[in-house]
Amino acid sequence: MMADPMTKETFVTEQLVARGLKDTAANRKKLKTEYDTKYLGGSSSDWRTFFKQQFPQLAGMVDGGQGEQEARRVFGNQLIDLFLDVAKNPDNYDTTSSAGVQAFTAKVQATDYYNKTKEARVKWDLLKDPDKQERLRVRKMNLAAGLGDLQLTEAEINDLALYAEQNNASDLELKYVAYDKLGQRSQAAVQQTTEASKLKKMLANYGYQPVDIDARIQAALTGTSMDGVIQSQDSLIAKAKQFAKTKYSHLSDMIDKDFTIDDIFEPYRDIAAKVLERNPADIKIDDPMFSAALEAGPDGKSMSGTMWMQRLKQDPRYGWQFTKNANDQVRNTIMGLEKAFGLVR
Repeated sequence: MMADPMTKETFVTEQLVARGLKDTAANRKKLKTEYDTKYLGGSSSDWRTFFKQQFPQLAGMVDGGQGEQEARRVFGNQLIDLFLDVAKNPDNYDTTSSAGVQAFTAKVQATDYYNKTKEARVKWDLLKDPDKQERLRVRKMNLAAGLGDLQLTEAEINDLALYAEQNNASDLELKYVAYDKLGQRSQAAVQQTTEASKLKKMLANYGYQPVDIDARIQAALTGTSMDGVIQSQDSLIAKAKQFAKTKYSHLSDMIDKDFTIDDIFEPYRDIAAKVLERNPADIKIDDPMFSAALEAGPDGKSMSGTMWMQRLKQDPRYGWQFTKNANDQVRNTIMGLEKAFGLVR
């Protein structure tokens, strides 16, 4: 049996001595934060920390975005408000000793959500075996159709179907549990899903492609932690938007309106393709010559289409001078001059 983790105050006092640190407010604050991360998995002043302790498989829901709204709908205000209270009034709860954890767990299990789950389990247990098998058969068919992209094994589908029936689980819960199972199997299994591909493309559309992008997508879809923070699709997209706004600060308003960098680049791409007589697919935003279209002008605003067209024609690196359009313009200019001087009629 594991010993109870030490209290926060005991940890702080011991670490001050062990590390030879001065007993200052700053050092105490730093050590308290370290305690929260080590023993609670997050800040003790954040209700999400306590949610994640109770529902680790569903941790990705509570990210402050759309997932969190869904979490409230699934778990109900009663349970969420309990987590809020323990974060705001930590002195009313003992989350370090076994007895304190048991008392807190009892409060969690007294909520409507747990009562609903308990009721679902009772109803499941009272079913006759033929009825259970029929419900599992239908549930497995639905799961195989709805989550076919994940290519879950038969055993994983069986486990998921039983979880769904026993707990009357919502589709949102099942999605997180399914991705959790996939993540336990391998990172490659998650990366091969349509949802992973869509998320990777979305991030790329904001120009966000860090070297560990696959690991971040893995963490987001399975609701696990990176850099000490629980990841989710919402938080990863928010990070991509912030990256884009930092790189292109003059485009912040458009990014806030959910335009991706690729959306904003599209008309510049079309102009370049037409002027340079090239396939639009060849005009890449990751080519510095073309991403230059997104640079701010002297007035700090986006480059106009006219300015971009002039740049394409005036900078010889783009090769406009070799296009049919350019040659036609030169020919027409020469003919105009010749007419003006009476050299041709």
